[in-house]
Amino acid sequence: MNRIGVVGIGIMGGGIAASLLRKGFPVSVWNRSPEKCAPLVEAGAVLAPDPASLAAESDVIISVLRDDQVVREVVLEQMLPHAKPGTTLIDMSTVTPGMSRNLAQKAQLRGCHFLDAPVMGSKEAAENGQLTILVGGPAETLEAQRDVLNAMGQKIVHVGPNGSSAFLKLGCNQFVAGIIASVGEGLALAKKGGVDRQTAVDVFMGTMARVAVLKHSKIAERDWATHFALDLMFKDLVQAQQAADEAHVTMPILSAVTDTFERVRRQGIGELDFSVVADPEGASV
Repeated sequence: MNRIGVVGIGIMGGGIAASLLRKGFPVSVWNRSPEKCAPLVEAGAVLAPDPASLAAESDVIISVLRDDQVVREVVLEQMLPHAKPGTTLIDMSTVTPGMSRNLAQKAQLRGCHFLDAPVMGSKEAAENGQLTILVGGPAETLEAQRDVLNAMGQKIVHVGPNGSSAFLKLGCNQFVAGIIASVGEGLALAKKGGVDRQTAVDVFMGTMARVAVLKHSKIAERDWATHFALDLMFKDLVQAQQAADEAHVTMPILSAVTDTFERVRRQGIGELDFSVVADPEGASV
């Protein structure tokens, strides 16, 4: 069985290493703050003295690091020069597409294989091996490491070539961040109207769930047949802005969304379903 080296023992990296140990993989770990590795060492992991040693002794290297700079310092500068030819590097950090492509190129020059594989999921998903793993890289490399990926995730999505998974992960995170920030604006407006916070949260979350179901196929298939017209949604956005102004609630996300809807309406497609604003290619009228 391949020896796995894991660097970056934070919330996600610690859960990933623990999942691999439970599946019976021999695991070595390293972290800048070595005390974070203690629970894993108690569970059977080997504490590597430094990234270079971990790389030299591993068949598969998994990195779960903060950003481009840390990945560059740890993976590119300290680990890759010591990796054996034939080693597979799997970077599960959330980094830029350019960094993922750079890693892939440098790994190839070293005679190593590379997958960019950022994850979707929480602390609990990492600990329980239930992450969704977005994989960029050659299909044959993914298949060669599917047992390792399956030990960490319940859903493995092959996105495309190296770097593609970074585009998707960053897109997912901006989407999630935008939703939560919008919930905050909505709660502020609802509070001004005397609405109970729990009631508002329940309605907002229920609405998000319904929209996900109702608009999934429409957006995927670019089906803009009208269920709720763009013009009507724009009208409601304008009224929401009026209510916010009267209540002295600042809602910058609402303002940006209203501007987007107004720009799309100028195409003369206000009668189409409002989900048409999610079409990056322009409406198919």
